[in-house]
Amino acid sequence: MTRLFLPGEPLHIQAEQGRPTAFGWRGEMLEIIEINHHWRVDLGWWDPNVCINREYWEVLTDTGLLCLLYHDLPQGDWFLSRIYD
Repeated sequence: MTRLFLPGEPLHIQAEQGRPTAFGWRGEMLEIIEINHHWRVDLGWWDPNVCINREYWEVLTDTGLLCLLYHDLPQGDWFLSRIYD
């Protein structure tokens, strides 16, 4: 079962050269050991009221957690979007 977080749970991210290497979530720091997929979504650029400009990262952590993170590029904030079972 997949657990979806809407609109996303805020994260504290450690990154190197724009790539996430670890993140803090619910009081625990999780190291990212593998990046499975990375893609960018740029929707509604013509309308600032509905604009979505994000980078998505499907990652595996050192605890075995497979999850989807996203980086809100205009704001600079990171969020947990989904956890896969």
